[in-house]
Amino acid sequence: MVTVLTADNPMVIDCLDGGGVIAYPTEGVMGIGCDPFNEDAVEKIRQLKARPKVQGMICVASSWDQCAHWVMPVSEARMAEIEISWPGPVTWVFEASELAPEAVCAEDGTVAIRVSAHPVVQQLCDAFSGALVSTSANARSEAPCLDATAVAQLWGDQLCAIVLGDLQTPGQASTIKEAATGKLFRC
Repeated sequence: MVTVLTADNPMVIDCLDGGGVIAYPTEGVMGIGCDPFNEDAVEKIRQLKARPKVQGMICVASSWDQCAHWVMPVSEARMAEIEISWPGPVTWVFEASELAPEAVCAEDGTVAIRVSAHPVVQQLCDAFSGALVSTSANARSEAPCLDATAVAQLWGDQLCAIVLGDLQTPGQASTIKEAATGKLFRC
């Protein structure tokens, strides 16, 4: 059975450093994630979710500094709108720079980033010293898991660890917008 841990347990970071996939609470649903620079770990998430490679993966950070270098510049007005929405449940899709982890970028050359207000996500990103992949914990076309028990039942031993914590707004996925235009993709 999968190990259930608190965010401050060093085994969680050992898991991520070793290429493992973890589950953890986010603003609205349980998420699964890994080191965005570990292509094998990102591929494992794609397989768990049956997610096509053409789609990118959202990454979460505790601060913009953890991933600002992954994106091409946007206008000052757009950046002001983005910064007002963070930390919080808004994901922005940027044109990726050469420094973005290729495994999480969409086929169109974009990367999706959210600076999270969730204390567990912030703690994980700070302890890991960087952003993490964050995609909903669910099989393709199924509803996302809303607690650790549901994740354990879905994927059990396929995860390295499940991190405990509460959802802030259960069942509500993050809003997704395009950074260059503000176009709404999902609300």
